Amino acid sequence: MRKIEYKASVGRELRRLDRHVAARIVDKIERDLASPDLRPVPLSGPFEGLFKLRVGDYRVIYALSADSVQVIRIAHRRDAYR
Repeated sequence: MRKIEYKASVGRELRRLDRHVAARIVDKIERDLASPDLRPVPLSGPFEGLFKLRVGDYRVIYALSADSVQVIRIAHRRDAYR
């Protein structure tokens, strides 16, 4: 299993969301990103080298290393790539 690390700004982004939506996102992060069967979806363009996880209308942008995952951003899909 991979260790999941959160950037400090991710906590602020989660606090802005509805409690149920935030809980759903965190559950999906903890379940899917820690899994050894993770199949990352790579991003391109200015986000090259990063990956995304879809949780309904929200996107989790993260970086992947050999033994850990760093969650960089959580945002609604219309704002996630700006």
